[in-house]
Amino acid sequence: MPRIPFATEAGQQVAASWSSMRIVNFMPRPAPPGSRVDLALVPTPGLTTWAGGAVGAGPIHVLAPRRDNVIAMSGDGTLYELNLVANTVTSRGTYSGAGFAYAAATADSSTTQTVVVIPPSMWYITDGGVTGNVTTLPNGARFGTVAVVDGFAIYTEAPTTGSSSQFWVSNLLAAQTIGALNFASAESSVDGLVRAFNMKGDLWLFGTRSTEVWGNAGTTGVPFQRRPGGTIGVGCAAALSPAMVGDGVCWLGNDRCVYRSTGGQPQKISTFAIDGELRQLATVSNARGMSISHDGHSQYVLSFPSAFKTFAWDATTGLWHEKSTQGIHWRGNCAIHQNGRQYVGHNSSGTMMLVDAAATTDAGSSILRSATLPPLWASTRRAFMSRLELEVGRVNTAGTSIPVNMSYSDDGGTTFINSRGLIYDASTDPRLVWHRLGSFRQRTIRFDFPNEWPHLLYAADAQIEGGAS
Repeated sequence: MPRIPFATEAGQQVAASWSSMRIVNFMPRPAPPGSRVDLALVPTPGLTTWAGGAVGAGPIHVLAPRRDNVIAMSGDGTLYELNLVANTVTSRGTYSGAGFAYAAATADSSTTQTVVVIPPSMWYITDGGVTGNVTTLPNGARFGTVAVVDGFAIYTEAPTTGSSSQFWVSNLLAAQTIGALNFASAESSVDGLVRAFNMKGDLWLFGTRSTEVWGNAGTTGVPFQRRPGGTIGVGCAAALSPAMVGDGVCWLGNDRCVYRSTGGQPQKISTFAIDGELRQLATVSNARGMSISHDGHSQYVLSFPSAFKTFAWDATTGLWHEKSTQGIHWRGNCAIHQNGRQYVGHNSSGTMMLVDAAATTDAGSSILRSATLPPLWASTRRAFMSRLELEVGRVNTAGTSIPVNMSYSDDGGTTFINSRGLIYDASTDPRLVWHRLGSFRQRTIRFDFPNEWPHLLYAADAQIEGGAS
């Protein structure tokens, strides 16, 4: 009886019959030495609702640190300060107005201020809770994105009539004060800037086709200068895709591949299967990247709202999986790790959430899990499958009577048919075995699980006999 291991990553190749090893809401994790398998699939954690209540009407577009608190930008036109210890929400002013690109907002913090750019304007919040607003840069251009490095706020220009390689630097610890001569340009490549980003104390300037790395040289006016060799030949396809994951920054490149750098030249981390998926998407410019830390693993979560898809890369294992809520992209819109907890802002409401392995839903929305085995190929002959068993690693005895559905595709992963359900009762830990599964020349098998599935998946075992033709 051959043992069929689960896939080690998510993503579908160009032809589904070549490989369609999708992993949705399961994380591939290498097993310790001496285990029964080299790799197991672990259910992704759910999300619970924060006890502080709603953060306005939402969605929550930005979460930025404000000492021990968090500044949140809600889609209802209000900036809020969240006390995560006392579980309170306090309004810090409104920003609503015609033409604001709410979903394109960025934010960063110094020791005294939190700066939020909601194109085309900027807001700043001080320790005393004072909120101020600046509408234009000294040359009349509008605000694009913001990063804070060594107490200086760095602003890119909003692309109004065309792309701009120019950026502006505020006075020290005074984000609202920008000198008329405090500007410079990223000129190593003729492209426009899409994002300013703080990468471990260096200023990263992401352009449409290239990226420049600048450091604080201590000069007056604009204290930053481009580092020697600080030009990277990879641009950024989505301004909100860069995110710090562990000790490196991850982002979506202008070639629709995903990259990571810990300070030097970037390394491509997306697989050919992930690259193929991204190339098929009609829109990637509104992709959102965020860092999620859980159970000792840091993950880069990249969501594509227009395509209703979310992919996650584990920096510890180097493996990918898909995240989903109710069958579409994940509920998370932004994230922040504060006070030892991982907080996530909702993408369609004002709900503030926490990552929780014990949660069986994403703040009340269903988590549908599925795992697809590698394709089986009968070498052009007909084969017969009389028995299929799913190996389950029972985590606990709770969650009795959980339905598990198995379906298969004999047309290269295009259509899955003959869905057959069994009941898994963790109190008795039964064997999940399907019988009389017919004949095939090629077959792809998929297992589907509901919210409350907490157990590991090891592999599948199949009884297959070859035919004569």
